[in-house]
Amino acid sequence: MSTTTTYDPILAKVIHRRMEAACEEAAITLNRTSGSPIVTEANDFSTSLVSAKGEVIAFTSYLPPHFVSAVNALRDILANVDLSTVRPGDHFAANDPYTAQPLHAADPSVITPVFAGDELMAWAYSSVHVLDIGGLTPGGWIPGSWDRYGEGFIFPLTKVVSEGVWDEQFVKLYLANVRMAESLNDLRSCVAANNTTYSRLQEVFERYGAQTVKEYAEYNIELSEQHARQRIAELPDGTFTAHDWVEYDGHGVETLSRLSVSVTVRGDELLIDLSDSPPEANCFINATRAALLGWVVGDVIRTLMPDLPINAGVTRPLKIIKSAPGTMLNPSINAATSAGHMESGTKVLRAFHSALQKAVGLSENPAIRARSAGCGANVAPHNVVFGITDAGGPTMWVSFDSLGTGLGAQSNVDGRDCGCYEDMTGSRMLDIELEETAPALHYFRRLCPNSGGHGFRRGGMGIDTAWKLAGMSSGAQMTVFSNVTRVPSRAPGGGYPGGGTGNLIFKGGVEAGSPTDLGARFIAEDLTEGSTLPPSHATNLQIAADDITRTFGAGGSGLGDPLFREPWRVAEDLENGMITADVVPDVYGVVLTADGTPDDAATAARRRELRAERLGREPSHEPAEMLEYRAPLKVADAEGVRSFCCSHCDQPIGPVTENWKAHAATRSWPLHERAAHLGAKVREASVLQLTTWEFACPSCGSMLEVENYEAGEEPGHDIRLGETRDEPGEAF
Repeated sequence: MSTTTTYDPILAKVIHRRMEAACEEAAITLNRTSGSPIVTEANDFSTSLVSAKGEVIAFTSYLPPHFVSAVNALRDILANVDLSTVRPGDHFAANDPYTAQPLHAADPSVITPVFAGDELMAWAYSSVHVLDIGGLTPGGWIPGSWDRYGEGFIFPLTKVVSEGVWDEQFVKLYLANVRMAESLNDLRSCVAANNTTYSRLQEVFERYGAQTVKEYAEYNIELSEQHARQRIAELPDGTFTAHDWVEYDGHGVETLSRLSVSVTVRGDELLIDLSDSPPEANCFINATRAALLGWVVGDVIRTLMPDLPINAGVTRPLKIIKSAPGTMLNPSINAATSAGHMESGTKVLRAFHSALQKAVGLSENPAIRARSAGCGANVAPHNVVFGITDAGGPTMWVSFDSLGTGLGAQSNVDGRDCGCYEDMTGSRMLDIELEETAPALHYFRRLCPNSGGHGFRRGGMGIDTAWKLAGMSSGAQMTVFSNVTRVPSRAPGGGYPGGGTGNLIFKGGVEAGSPTDLGARFIAEDLTEGSTLPPSHATNLQIAADDITRTFGAGGSGLGDPLFREPWRVAEDLENGMITADVVPDVYGVVLTADGTPDDAATAARRRELRAERLGREPSHEPAEMLEYRAPLKVADAEGVRSFCCSHCDQPIGPVTENWKAHAATRSWPLHERAAHLGAKVREASVLQLTTWEFACPSCGSMLEVENYEAGEEPGHDIRLGETRDEPGEAF
């Protein structure tokens, strides 16, 4: 684009909104034509518009990780299709995790050329989680797979529609490899969605001229890039690091695989280092490119640029250092990847988010610091049921509760309860009324107490529910996977992690009266006795018609020291069942009177007592009252030395050239023991002992950070201000 060209900013906005509107109308078309509750209720799909050279122009925000899927799909097109042979009405599709690189094989990409006359102007893109893609188990997630060959029908880039006519041979091949014929409707809906984008763009071309639209699309990308770089430049230069663990026990042996992510801020760029990856796994936890970078892009947008148009401009300042080939974050062509986006991918998200938050909290711009946020659980127990109904037909059901996971607390509000995944911004839990069409009966459905991480702002709550089969007297097979059973959500900013997730199965059911009576008993007694604890990853569990499954959803982390939370909020949380009575004085330091109202004097004394316990002595300074969230660390001069200081009492902690954690007051416990004390449901890891460390200000005793490490490991030096790296990195 010529740098001397003058563009009308009003027209730029109008054209961008017209293209966004085309994608949004395409999303409505897809949603209303699919028929699958995964699409119509959970909104597990996306639509976008990509330029002829492969850059995203406009994107709907239903599933931001599909942003990278769209880029990958176009790279596949441009590398393997003779564009001179492409005609209007052609539609291409692919789901190969290695070449097309969608999130996983159950999220096929459908790509459609958009012409203005004879000129190829752009590509319409859509992706949807299909009802089934074959493989060892239904639903598209295969916990028991060893490699890609057990993960269903995988097809490389294929022209499925030629000038408006479906390829019947492809249709036959597709239907021969899936359990549910309705799965094809999802692909047809993607074609219909792309046709909608095509039609609406013809109107835009006719109104403004195709060449004008093309130039303004590039101009809008440049505007987004300009503003994205300005936001990044508000962060302090340096390298910020965080780690997490990927859980798996689906082959009968428990594993915890550690990964770490480093984020280097260098001027107006972010260098994201994913090279510290575990080896490739022989199961479905390996991640495709989209499964990694899609979460990263979503978190950058959500944290730094939620108000910017989502297009290629927001990714131009991002550079990537990949892990070596044959690792979990860069797997080989034969690797299993069907849940990589929800296993290692979400752990990359959690580590990346935590690393980025370290930089956000140290920004000198208060508007950037206000983007501080806890970490979402980014997982819920996925239960997929398949069997024969009493009417004689096959049915498949993905539990309504599989998105019942809490989001991280925000600087100005508690985390969203049952808010799905942080970067699945358009997705939502399925309504319980769908029970009328599903083979299940729910006994109760509530928020799980103490599942949200404690903090000045509390993390979002996970779900707690129990259900049994309905209309399936012969029983069914159930596939389950939950990747936050042993290592809960990370907790940047001085709050606590949330609770874990999982299932309990009551074989033969539970004695009670009516379903309503049983639901009330579950809640009143918090029933667990008599249940079995299945693996967190299991393939084709046999469940009988009278078995009851109780499901817990993980919670998001809190933000800020819980001793700063307003006592009236703590009392309200207790009254509403968000927390239990024991954590009120022990975690929040709140003392309630007989009528349930806070005793201000006793609360102040209790909180000082808890801060003294953190230090092993009386605090030398009092923290300032926190009326609104403030990041726990700041940088200031202390006796002529540039130092990390406590934001709550302004006292120095240690020089910025050193690991501040080495100067903090610390306490540590086995992770599962500390989680139990906080009231959270977390399993003990058997393969690796993990330790929860708490870091407090040595002067006032305020909590600065909570972190998990391997037993015997010293806290890492994870904030290196001013230390940048010269590696160029790869472009998105």
